[in-house]
Amino acid sequence: MLGDGTLGTVLPYFPVPVLHDPELAAALRRAHTDLSARPDPLEAESRLPWLLAALARRHSTSRAEDGAVPGARSVAHTVRDRLADELLAPPSLGDLAADLGLSRYQLLRAFRTAMGVPPYAWLAQYRVARARALLDAGVRPAEAAALVGFADQAHLTRWFRRVLGVTPAAYRNSVQDAGR
Repeated sequence: MLGDGTLGTVLPYFPVPVLHDPELAAALRRAHTDLSARPDPLEAESRLPWLLAALARRHSTSRAEDGAVPGARSVAHTVRDRLADELLAPPSLGDLAADLGLSRYQLLRAFRTAMGVPPYAWLAQYRVARARALLDAGVRPAEAAALVGFADQAHLTRWFRRVLGVTPAAYRNSVQDAGR
């Protein structure tokens, strides 16, 4: 993965053994903390290659790969459709990339270019939209979480609050109150 965002087949060479890059260090620390607290394989596979490519591009002797991915829109729509179809057990980023003949980094680049967010964030937002429809229909938050592929109600709550600004329970209560 370290060489995914760089040109050539040789692994990047880092001439300096200790780096000073507070911004990248903070991003790596955040990713580690987030992924340790709530492991999501697709999120891990999305965030790590992006950060490792940034590390290689900034601090190694390797040249950065051209950011353009031919057919990015088509790649993104193919990935989006597959994630939506396999909502409860989404494919890994590695599987998606291999099926399209791309590296993980190229797939991430294409998806972010076309969709504005990485695949894990798109999937979480899609799941929130599906959970919202279920809550509108009177389904309890814990049930909705399971039906759309969140690990548990807490996972749904984190993303629901991030996307919509309220908890699923508060949203469901407001929908029920409006219906009376």
